[in-house]
Amino acid sequence: MLRRVLLLLAVLALTTAAGASDTRRVADVVDGDTLTLADGARVRLVQIDTPELGGGECYSRAAAKALRRLTPTGTTVALERDAALDAVDRYGRLLRYVWRGSTNVNLELVREGAATVWLYGGERGRYADRLLAAARDARANGRGLWGACNVVWNPYGPATTSHKGSSPRGQPGGSAGQRCDASYPTVCIPPPPPDLDCADVSYRRFRVLDRFVDREVPVEPRDLERATRFQAGRREQEGLPVSEPRPRLDQHAESRRVDELDL
Repeated sequence: MLRRVLLLLAVLALTTAAGASDTRRVADVVDGDTLTLADGARVRLVQIDTPELGGGECYSRAAAKALRRLTPTGTTVALERDAALDAVDRYGRLLRYVWRGSTNVNLELVREGAATVWLYGGERGRYADRLLAAARDARANGRGLWGACNVVWNPYGPATTSHKGSSPRGQPGGSAGQRCDASYPTVCIPPPPPDLDCADVSYRRFRVLDRFVDREVPVEPRDLERATRFQAGRREQEGLPVSEPRPRLDQHAESRRVDELDL
């Protein structure tokens, strides 16, 4: 009787943890963030990204090996759909969190440094905060790709890596297809929406360009909030909208020098 109760509690705990009753069997690992199931369906692990296989990207093979270790062929996994996100991508793959037992595989890959966070379209799912925290910790401790590769930290874009000794893609100017905010002319920071937290900015001394700044000012990410407050005050004084989420370059205004931004 006690054994039955314990088994029931274990099942309930697993169901609660995974938030899903959709259990499937793994047939194969396609790459670091994609599985093929025994029924033929493909699952793209949502809110994360790993370097692409076949293109020589740094850590692509290691990422696939990590997912293969976490979800070996024949393993039964639980699939959790996030109602805040799309259910299927344009390739017909299921967008899911994958659970093996009580382990959130998406989160574990990020913890190990085998994957980065990709909040596609700026959408934050159920585990976004935990994924971001795990990525920051892996990055700070040089785990996985963070220690093995040059990595561009951008949780709103795909994993961007290059082998050490080469120039990392996505640095000033950005890689093909990557959006860079013109307010930051010496680095590539994606424009809003959504806004990045200061902790999401990997660069440590860069320049901010704005119509209310008389020169390009080297700043640290922690200074952005102060810069934004300062510029909001200047905009209010001139009767302009103050809802700009961060220092921006007014593309239509004539370039002019005004007061120095006091950071």
